[in-house]
Amino acid sequence: CVGPSALIVALEAMLDAAGAVPVEDDAADALRIEAGLPRFGPDMAEDTIPLEAGIEARAISFNKGCYVGQEVIIRVLHRGGGRVAQKLVGLRWPAGAAVPPVNTALQSGGAGIGSVTSSAFSPALGCAVALAYLKRDFIEPGTVVSTTDGQPVDVVALPFVPLR
Repeated sequence: CVGPSALIVALEAMLDAAGAVPVEDDAADALRIEAGLPRFGPDMAEDTIPLEAGIEARAISFNKGCYVGQEVIIRVLHRGGGRVAQKLVGLRWPAGAAVPPVNTALQSGGAGIGSVTSSAFSPALGCAVALAYLKRDFIEPGTVVSTTDGQPVDVVALPFVPLR
């Protein structure tokens, strides 16, 4: 929590009295990934274009004046038709497959096409899921890619599980 410490202590006491329990970091990360929400650090960096991370609806205002990076966004949208070189996508492993480590390389036809940025076991889906950047030719839901050891992986639409 972020805020004045007296308010945080009071909030924690109220939540405790209401029966709330702390959420483990792994569980919170699984929920974030299921919701398709990238996190700064593992899924985005200072050089990530919001269009690549799929956050343009909540990160870019087209009604405001000038902002840092506006030229790049406008160029991609108007000259490139919104196509970026890579895009953050959801990946779903078959039931029983192990959760892939971060930075797991992905390929198609033997050529490298991207890598995993965040991964977790999804309790809602009963399988391993991940966020990954893939080259634009492989981002359509239904596309099958593979890890370098040949494990097939399905590209799926985000979010995996809609927020309630």
